Amino acid sequence: MGWRGLAGQAVDAALKAVPIRAWEAVSPRSLALCYHEVAAGDLPHVRSLFAYKTPSEFADDVEYLRRRYELVTVADLEERLDRADGASRPALAITFDDGLVECHSVVLPILRRAEVRATFFLVTGCLDNQAMIYRHQAALCLHRLGAPAAGERASLLGAVNRELGLGLGSVDDLLRLISDLRADRMALLDRISRSLGIEPQDYLREQGPYLTRRQALDLAEEGHLLGAHGVTHRDFQCLGEKEIEAEIVESCAVIAGLTGRTRVSFAAPFTLDRLDRHHLQRIRRAHPEVGWIYGTSGFRKEPEGLLNRVVADSPRRARSGRSNLPILIRSAYASRARLALSGMGGGARS
Repeated sequence: MGWRGLAGQAVDAALKAVPIRAWEAVSPRSLALCYHEVAAGDLPHVRSLFAYKTPSEFADDVEYLRRRYELVTVADLEERLDRADGASRPALAITFDDGLVECHSVVLPILRRAEVRATFFLVTGCLDNQAMIYRHQAALCLHRLGAPAAGERASLLGAVNRELGLGLGSVDDLLRLISDLRADRMALLDRISRSLGIEPQDYLREQGPYLTRRQALDLAEEGHLLGAHGVTHRDFQCLGEKEIEAEIVESCAVIAGLTGRTRVSFAAPFTLDRLDRHHLQRIRRAHPEVGWIYGTSGFRKEPEGLLNRVVADSPRRARSGRSNLPILIRSAYASRARLALSGMGGGARS
């Protein structure tokens, strides 16, 4: 039975209104947030993908979290979960995915002032700006098509149609095509990029969107934890089991070599949806250097060694001096309850 109609909407609103303290009495008390970007301006490689918070909005988030939680790294969180710690104060880990350079230039100073530690999951193939995440390359294409000079949209569309032998009727058709591309269609994305005059290597060299190894070590030396986020950030749903294992193990090995840690936590690119949890657990057992594996499905239950996070990027309903995290966290608890009530949330997915 789906959550439809006025009755479903009423229940949904009631669940979202339940105070966080009430949820914590019956739900997980150790949780993790997932951010990707914090920046003051529009970044062409990110903005068309999702909205993100400004530095002041993120600072408001950190201040709210400091008052409400014991802020820890995921290593501390995992230790607490392993020993079923019943500490009176709930624990929370702030995490960042993708390894964007603003983690060093924007996020680090905010965390330093607040005396808070966080965890940064890095795409190891992008360190030192050696490569670009394919979704960021797609975002550059979307940005190029979003605000071209007068009369240029038609010529850009024509260039792509000629290069690819397509018959797209409008720029909107092209925008949809780019937005729907997955990692298994990188060759097509490269051809579209060339047609639009976009050279990812030039952007990497001139803009430096990702952390360097030196910057990543700066984070570690200030007490923050480095984790792995894959070598290429390809959707695991597009990969076979051996490719998934290689992405996890190889990226964890790079972070282990960089930091000297023997066990490295891993955040799956995008989501754990439709992944075989037994396969992920086998990877952890076969490779002791692979720590806990993280997803982005809020409080959805997972097997041992896997944990979901609440995505916290959205600035919606954030106000100056007022974090929107209570809304996002309550919504995540409500989503867990909806799944349980509908008979879908009783166990981990495989």
